[in-house]
Amino acid sequence: MDTAAVAERRARLDGLAGRGVRVAVVDSGWQSGMRDPRVLPGRSVTGTDGGSTDDMVGHGTLCGSRILQVAPQARIVPIRVFSKWLETSVEILCRGIATAREHHVNVINLSLATQLEDAIRPLYDACEDARREGVIIVASAHNRHVPAVPAYLEPVLSVGEGRQTDPLDFTYDPEGPIECTAAGSSVPVLMVDGRTRPRAGSSIAAATMSGIVARLVEGGARDLDSVRTRLRALASNPRSRSATSR
Repeated sequence: MDTAAVAERRARLDGLAGRGVRVAVVDSGWQSGMRDPRVLPGRSVTGTDGGSTDDMVGHGTLCGSRILQVAPQARIVPIRVFSKWLETSVEILCRGIATAREHHVNVINLSLATQLEDAIRPLYDACEDARREGVIIVASAHNRHVPAVPAYLEPVLSVGEGRQTDPLDFTYDPEGPIECTAAGSSVPVLMVDGRTRPRAGSSIAAATMSGIVARLVEGGARDLDSVRTRLRALASNPRSRSATSR
């Protein structure tokens, strides 16, 4: 392993902050009382809340805040698919992905997972449509370490919870069912009450990786394939640098 080359690449990643990159957080929205110019107007696709993207459960807010911690010059576009509970339909989720594309985002964060078999085909199609447009989807693994989608689908970058403390440290295994691990353990994130508290799980890890991907997009990565190539070069596990494809 050429440690000097890896150090040089990491230094280049450190110099990026997600400038000019839009990240859609397809989730429960954003807490409306937390004014942040980096959070742009989004949209609700639930059909039950009058179009409001106000976060009623806090999950979208904590994921969005984590992305902004890692990529502080990115912009967040909240796309609401959850209402009072972290449950939604496959149809609404696919609509949320399509709506994110309509907002001309570069990255879509999906900190969610389902084991429903009838979700596989429509979610694959929705994610593949985004991929063909050059939109990079980052999807979290299931917290119970079971096969789930969209993380197990090829058109997305899949992420599981890692023990990293450095938000820019990650592993990458293109041959594994879950490609990446990123910081997702005891990570301080913003809650809907305005306080910062530690949280853990693959949702946080996916948000961490979405921030890293936003930095890579600023640095010139144009699509999922180029992101995977750069992750392979920068990952902390040596095995990733000898692999050629997922």
